Amino acid sequence: MRMTRVHSNHILPSDRYSFEVHMELLKNLTIYSNAGTKSIPTSMDFGATVPAQAYSLNARFLSDIRMIEFEKKGSYKVTPKTIEFVNASSVDVAHAKPILFEIIRDTWFAQHIIQLISTMGAKTKDEIINALAIYCQTDKNKKGAALDVLFGYIQFSEIVVQDANGSFNISSTARSYKMADNQKETNIKPAGTISRLDINQTGSQNIEPPIRPPAGLSEILKMFNLGHLIGRIEILIEKNSDFNPDVEQLISICKSDPNLNHAGILLEEHYQLAKDLQKAIIILPDIKLIKNHITKGQGMK
Repeated sequence: MRMTRVHSNHILPSDRYSFEVHMELLKNLTIYSNAGTKSIPTSMDFGATVPAQAYSLNARFLSDIRMIEFEKKGSYKVTPKTIEFVNASSVDVAHAKPILFEIIRDTWFAQHIIQLISTMGAKTKDEIINALAIYCQTDKNKKGAALDVLFGYIQFSEIVVQDANGSFNISSTARSYKMADNQKETNIKPAGTISRLDINQTGSQNIEPPIRPPAGLSEILKMFNLGHLIGRIEILIEKNSDFNPDVEQLISICKSDPNLNHAGILLEEHYQLAKDLQKAIIILPDIKLIKNHITKGQGMK
């Protein structure tokens, strides 16, 4: 009997393996990578320490959060930060936690929970998992184990810390990072050709000096706090080697799709969406939409 694939707007880890298995997998990937110099095929057998399919079923997710990077079809390299994290873990977990924090702090799930708790206050583990399920539009009943792995990452990295009541709040480190990020948004106003829309606390709009868009899609995504999508783009590029859009091409794709037309116009007129960058996800809700354009011949040639 063929299993029905459960939808998610974001790449999730496999629901077959726990966060602890992820840690063991990263340890073995680091060992077999020869300090990051060798790519490792997803068919690699790590022996009894790692379940047989743990690597192949989690490779896309680990690439999405930048712990491994695509090398060639079916093969990935371990990133320097992951090696640093694994090596630190072998000495003292306390030294490893800040490194993992640095790796995952810009992922969609970490940013969403930081934003959620900053706005709504402390949450229980179940409330956090519910919020992640809603955000990536997946079925919690079927993907609960995968969402639990995400929680493992944000708890181990101390994006969130447990309080005396058993609820979770964002850590002082995460709070400081968010404040610093907000300060950068407020202070940095590069000159250029595309205007920026700022939304103040009363909801009124202030057009600020225009800014120049970056040339590459990776920079575009990072500007919108969507760096977590870069891994998904890499997977798409693997199948479509000519796909490397700049900002104008991205706008063109959005505007040519009825479902994304408004987002494309918004992107064109106001390249940055100011304070609530989480809402920028509307501009690129699912990489499949772009892939469909390529398939239909409506995207870049």
